[in-house]
Amino acid sequence: MSVVENTHALLQSSGTWSVDPAHSTIEFRVRHMIVNTVKGWFRDFEGLIVTGEKPSVIGTIEVESIETMNGDRDAHLRSPDFFDSIRYPEIAFVADELTVNGDDTRFSLGGELTIKGTTRRIVLEGEHRGGVVDAEGRERIALTLRGKLDRSDFGLRWSPMLEAGGLLVGEDVDLSLNVAAIRVS
Repeated sequence: MSVVENTHALLQSSGTWSVDPAHSTIEFRVRHMIVNTVKGWFRDFEGLIVTGEKPSVIGTIEVESIETMNGDRDAHLRSPDFFDSIRYPEIAFVADELTVNGDDTRFSLGGELTIKGTTRRIVLEGEHRGGVVDAEGRERIALTLRGKLDRSDFGLRWSPMLEAGGLLVGEDVDLSLNVAAIRVS
């Protein structure tokens, strides 16, 4: 079995890959009180990557799994002020455009992101980090993805103004995904 090392070869090779949540992370960063940055992540998510003639990527995140290392803040993020996890338990992403950029490892992944019932287009910049065969004989690939979104575009508008000016919680959210996936077919 040959392991693909570049994005062109990966895309041309037909296959289905399941995201391995035990070896993947979905993280975000947002400004807090203008001068600080709060980092958080989601523990529960799944995704499927299809390569070949018609590549596709789909993924879902369980909103209840949000974590920022502060229980009160996590509960607030799950509340109707932010994600409203009771009414909108999942965040969903469906890619509809993949473009290889320059070398054989970098790519752009465009698609529809749905948060809190609102769907907007987002483009993630990615890098195919290569592939290996693990100790159990399964073929694995690794990808990194980065992007940015305006949280207010998705109805996440809560943020009082600070006395000194500026928002308590910034509107721009930086996204960072480290994805390990296992070939399932």
